[in-house]
Amino acid sequence: MKLISFGISGFRGFSENSMETINIGDLTALIGKNDAGKSTIFDAMDVFFNGIGNADADDFHIENDGTQASKIVLEATFSSESFIVQLETVDTDLEKEGLLDKSGNLVIKQTITKLTKAGVKTSIGAYLPDVPELADLYTLTNSKLKDRFKEIQKKMILTAGIRFQRQQIR
Repeated sequence: MKLISFGISGFRGFSENSMETINIGDLTALIGKNDAGKSTIFDAMDVFFNGIGNADADDFHIENDGTQASKIVLEATFSSESFIVQLETVDTDLEKEGLLDKSGNLVIKQTITKLTKAGVKTSIGAYLPDVPELADLYTLTNSKLKDRFKEIQKKMILTAGIRFQRQQIR
């Protein structure tokens, strides 16, 4: 897995109103005048990968009108070379778990509203199927998820049975 882009919003010179994304290749060079924001990019990466210990209240962006950003959003996108992960005792991969975006990449977003542990929310952008019956799967409790699985399984058996009967008739 390789970092392929990094997005910054609401951090120092980066406005909260838009996500600025830095694409990262095999060799990436940041070139600019002093005070252009090169170190800010590395500092934002440091906060993302190592935690808020190196951040302070001055890291929240200040807009031209003097208002301070309400949040910092940092987003790392990783290419997803195929590798196996183990959940409990089952081997799986990120694609099977629906944890890749439409491009097949892993996107991890960190939203910081306060410089406390409770003020940092980290999420993975999941690519869920665009099927109305499955839209709420991630919100279900375990018991309701099992019930839904049984419903879907019944429908699949019925559908398979109808297909089988149609094929035999022909």
